[in-house]
Amino acid sequence: MDEELGKMKHYGVWEAVDNDGQRTLDGKWVFTRKIDGLTGLPSAFKARYVVKGFRQIEAKDYNELFVSVAHKDSIRVFLSIVNHFDLECHQVDIKGAFLNGIIDKLIFLTPPDGSDIPANKILRLNKSLYGLKQSPRLFNKALDKWLRSTGMIPTTADSCVYVRRRKGNLLMLSVHVDDQLIAGNNLEELVDFKQQLNQQFECSDAGPVGYFLGFNVYRDRPNKRLYISQEHYIEALLEKFNLSNCNPTRTPLPSGFRPAIATDEEFEEAKDLPYPQVAGAVLYAATITRPDISYAASILCRFISKWNKTHWRAAKHLLRYLRGTSDLALTFDAKASQRVALGYADADWGGCLDTRRSTTGYVFKTYGGTVAWKSRRQPTVALSTTQAEVLASTDAVRQAEWLRQLLEDLGLGLANGDPLPILNDNMGAILLAKHPHNHTGMKHFDIRTGYLREKREDKTITLDHVASKDNEADILTKGLPAEHFINLRERIGVNKRTEVGTSGSVG
Repeated sequence: MDEELGKMKHYGVWEAVDNDGQRTLDGKWVFTRKIDGLTGLPSAFKARYVVKGFRQIEAKDYNELFVSVAHKDSIRVFLSIVNHFDLECHQVDIKGAFLNGIIDKLIFLTPPDGSDIPANKILRLNKSLYGLKQSPRLFNKALDKWLRSTGMIPTTADSCVYVRRRKGNLLMLSVHVDDQLIAGNNLEELVDFKQQLNQQFECSDAGPVGYFLGFNVYRDRPNKRLYISQEHYIEALLEKFNLSNCNPTRTPLPSGFRPAIATDEEFEEAKDLPYPQVAGAVLYAATITRPDISYAASILCRFISKWNKTHWRAAKHLLRYLRGTSDLALTFDAKASQRVALGYADADWGGCLDTRRSTTGYVFKTYGGTVAWKSRRQPTVALSTTQAEVLASTDAVRQAEWLRQLLEDLGLGLANGDPLPILNDNMGAILLAKHPHNHTGMKHFDIRTGYLREKREDKTITLDHVASKDNEADILTKGLPAEHFINLRERIGVNKRTEVGTSGSVG
């Protein structure tokens, strides 16, 4: 608490003024423990004084609130580039990030408990503070202004990914509020940039990337491999639900699992089970490092507001699968593929028994690593497998457009404007992307098929055929036999990592 109050004084966050009956906001102390990235155990205590921002009044205390952070797909693309080109990659944490934003409204605050501020005084804020609704945006504006002054340019595809090219030197930056990834091909320039950043915003320099946003990063630079893992998160999850010593399973869902909506009687019987907590927790892992559980997590989350014991048994089955695979990591292997980018798209027709909607799945890879994936029930009922595949392919092409833009912004896109190939196992959808045939059966899909043809003709993408057994997006649309599932899991890069000494270093 003393350290936090000293930080407020150092940054000039507030000044004490007479209490003349001004409207004030209250605050509170929040205590937490920082986690060590190597062990997953608590490593330090932390206290933070937070404003009760829910009491702010719109237009009086704040106006605009929006602030963006780097998308998880952008971070994985960033790391795939780091691995492929063997770039130096460091991480920094800006201390007291929000305290760098200049407050844009007149706001008064009651003094925090434990401070030496007289009882007849209140605090007028000069800087933004944790808990204020506008604080993230104010800090982001300050950081963006400084970054642009150094020549760092935000990409069009993701405004929180910056790039700078000077005399053959490449420098990239990924911003996630106060956590930054900095990568470049010149170590001296990277270190110099970190020093400039530290002079402008006091930073904690963690050196080579090792533990970032809750996942570990391991590099095997001689073999040009990079791994991202959530092993500590999964182990903590299993311990929380008393399944650390359970028997593992080979697949995320039980064989033949076809869930249905719970009745009121079934829900009443199962409502005290911690089903929503499990479903939400596994969904986080599924979106960061574990595409192999993405379909299972998506299925479970469909019933997060009303579940029964069948759903609960499926959730425990998924945890048992994680018990046996907690050490798997998402692998980026620069030697495995020389392609800049490649996508797969698939759909499971009418797989949802309640709505008869299909499931979309797609996978995208850049520079030898899986960087984007999706498993989601489609928004409308498809009347044929071709319609379902058209819906899936449309979603995949939209993702491909974004991915192309990001790579081009970084100056590392497809050579000569080549199209980004997307592979699909349905010839009907592929033919519709080429020619407007079968008008009667597809006229209500004209806009989607027209979009596919337009993007194919302007060479944004190509849509080509792949055998069903080789379609890597198949793992995201349905439950599969164990052998086929494990084969596709390995192909999308969810594997055991080779032995490395510590996060960010080679063993």
